Amino acid sequence: MAAHAVLLAAVFAILLHASADPVAALGRWDGIAYRQISRYGYETHLLYSPNGVPQEMRIAFFPLFPYLVKLVAFPLGGSTLASGILVSTVAALVASVGIYRVLRGYISDRAALLVVALWAAAPTAYLESMVYTESLFTALSVFALIALIRHRWLTASALTILAGLTRSTVVLVIAVVVAAALIAIIRRRDGWRPYAAIVLSPLGIVGYWAFLGLRLHHLNAWFISQEAPGWRSSFDFGRQTVKVVVQQLTFSQIGSAYRTVLLISIAILAPLLVSTILLVRDRTIAWQLSAWSAATVVFTLLSSGAFTSKPRFLLPCFPLLIPAAKLLAKTRLYAAIPIIAVLAVLGGWVGAYFVHWANAAP
Repeated sequence: MAAHAVLLAAVFAILLHASADPVAALGRWDGIAYRQISRYGYETHLLYSPNGVPQEMRIAFFPLFPYLVKLVAFPLGGSTLASGILVSTVAALVASVGIYRVLRGYISDRAALLVVALWAAAPTAYLESMVYTESLFTALSVFALIALIRHRWLTASALTILAGLTRSTVVLVIAVVVAAALIAIIRRRDGWRPYAAIVLSPLGIVGYWAFLGLRLHHLNAWFISQEAPGWRSSFDFGRQTVKVVVQQLTFSQIGSAYRTVLLISIAILAPLLVSTILLVRDRTIAWQLSAWSAATVVFTLLSSGAFTSKPRFLLPCFPLLIPAAKLLAKTRLYAAIPIIAVLAVLGGWVGAYFVHWANAAP
């Protein structure tokens, strides 16, 4: 995680130069909602504007992360900002260990370490120490996939349940678990455990949706929360993605302050698309890793919502960094280290820009 330390140092240096509080910046945007949940819990009724439009509500955010923040805050004097940063950073360290463990069976140890370094220095890696769920979700997902690859069905199910209490994108992890279980059932392997995995793995996300349904007396309460003007998250078959890319390539929003943020997001997404193609074609990588990453990329690009959030939705997909890591592994150590350092500084600049100057949440 030395690369991540360099990235954070760059974020802090840039924000301090701008007379901003770098620690407070790590708790911005969604971090505010998570800290509010840890203090006050969830709403007891749906919130609408006078014209009947759903408002932004805390129920849109899943419970595991904020309640971990609440638990850790006790020995830290009740500071949800400090505990949120600590939970995310520790989860990132755990995720790094998992990333290395799962990849060393398919690529060289050096390449696996480089994947960890690239993940820690990625343009969106500043989120790994923010009061966000990216680190926790990555840690739970990677160890769920490790268990799944090793046919430890109950462990994979338990970790997927926890991931389902962290983020809605767990549906793609669940899909991979179910697909692997069906293959095992068809091949008559592992007895009753694959059947159990199919039943158990969705319980986290389904349980949270059911909890909200009972609490707010609307079975689709969480889906209503996604209709808030600030999010408007839905599956639109890529219409928003195409619209934004075309707008930027044709300079139709050249006067917009939002344009820089969109261009940065596009610049991050473009190489990840190429990496997805290379990863899917690489038959040496476990299909569970490739399928999960590719499905996440497709799902992200074909969904609407805050376009600038799309790059962070792909941060957990560490397998997308394998092609770059394999290429970097062919270089000398004295060449690889400066490249990672430069990427970390660049990631720090992106992080500082998004948390301080950008007009949209990361």
